[in-house]
Amino acid sequence: MKSFRDLVTEKRALILEQWFDRLLEDYPPESRAFFRENGSPYLNPIGYTLRKGMEGILDELLQEGEG
Repeated sequence: MKSFRDLVTEKRALILEQWFDRLLEDYPPESRAFFRENGSPYLNPIGYTLRKGMEGILDELLQEGEG
């Protein structure tokens, strides 16, 4: 049986993508499309920062309890 950490690690990309989609629901449709499509930190600092921040939060949660 897989642990919770193993399952979250296995589904990490899907979790991050769905989480990102939920965050973008508060933005107008044209902004959502831009934030999703452009991953450049210079051309799309909001989308880039949201993604990197979410990755950092998830990574920290997965590290909790390891040490």
